[in-house]
This record gives sequence, structure tokens and C-alpha cells, in this order.
Amino acid sequence: MILATTPLFYVFSQFVVIDMLLTFLLTACVGAIWLLRDGSPSETGWWPLIAASTAALAVLAKGLIGLALPGLVLLVASLVDRDRRTLASLARPGPIVCFLAIAAPWFVVMALRHPEFVHEFFVREHLQRFATDEVGHPEGPLFYFPVLLGGALPWTLLATALALTRSGRAAWRTIARERRRFLLVWIATIVVFFSAARSKLAGYVLPALPPAAMVLAAWP
Repeated sequence: MILATTPLFYVFSQFVVIDMLLTFLLTACVGAIWLLRDGSPSETGWWPLIAASTAALAVLAKGLIGLALPGLVLLVASLVDRDRRTLASLARPGPIVCFLAIAAPWFVVMALRHPEFVHEFFVREHLQRFATDEVGHPEGPLFYFPVLLGGALPWTLLATALALTRSGRAAWRTIARERRRFLLVWIATIVVFFSAARSKLAGYVLPALPPAAMVLAAWP
């Protein structure tokens, strides 16, 4: 309900934009990583393959960002929690082969048919778009602050009110520490990553909204 009534998310849901598909796939991927982290070794089951396959589909949807973002969330969360098991589970041959089997064929075919593809896709549309003003829409590092503040109304007001009250802060502490820490890492990683990029559009930060909605929903 929170996500569906968030103006930024709702507006983008009314258009055919790849950012919404990317948001779905990244949410599924990071959600699978969380369930892998949260379960015992005997309960992890298919989660590594689900994380790998959704990351591969995200790469097909919008490029290397589909691997970079969940990878960064996993890396930061693993460093914060000193969790090696999840990294080891995803670095096994099964998830790696699954990822490559889904994502690699299209890139191989494109590179063989169009020699200029490798430079255009990996250099111009990734490196130059992220690091320079030559491609895309250059904006300052605080671009997403008003986007998220206004685009998530009225929920940003509710979160602020909860954070400023004693009862709200007490309710925050009732959320399991590992869960709230993972969700905050998830949100912060996405926002910081896109804030560091030179090229910015409001839709880029959409993948941060599902974990933000989860945080608020878990805040009694």
C-alpha cells in the first residue's frame, strides 16, 4: 500500500519505462539475497539461483547496473555484518553459470553482429554516462534529495514524525536489528551510487523505493 501510494512510484507506473522493470528485478534479486542471508544453510534452497537469474534479467533490461547494484548491496551488507556465507553461496559455480547462461548470449550475439556495440554499450552508456558530462543529464550530488523527499509524500512526513517522537524511536528499535540494517544498507547503497553518478534522472532512484516502503511498513 505504501509503495502504490508513493507519488514517484505511481507516476512512473503509468508509463512504459524500463526503470520499473529494473526496479522489480532488483527488488526480487536483493530480496532473494536477504532470504539467503536470513536462512540456515539447509534452508537456502533455490535462493542463490533466483538471485543470479534475476540479476541476469536486470542486466538484460538495463545493462551492468543490474549486477552492480545488488552486488554493492551484498558487499556492503556483508562487510557490515561480517557475513562470508552469503558471498560464498553466490560465488559457487551454480549461480555463476546460471547468470552467464541467461545474460551472456545476447551480448555475445550483439558484439559479433555489431563491432561498435562493445564501445557504445560498455564505454559510452556506462562509464561515460556515470563519470562525465558528455552523456545523459548532468546534475549535482544533491539532486535526489528533493526527488525522494517530495516524490515519497506523504510517507516522508510520517517517517520524519516517527523519528522525532520518543514513541516512534522506541518502535524503530522493535524491528530486528539485522533486518533494519540490511534495509538501510539497501536504500543507502542505491541512493549514494546514483548520487555519485554525473548523469541523473528521477527514475534512476526508483529501486530505492521498495526497501524504503518495507522500512516504513515494519515501523509499528
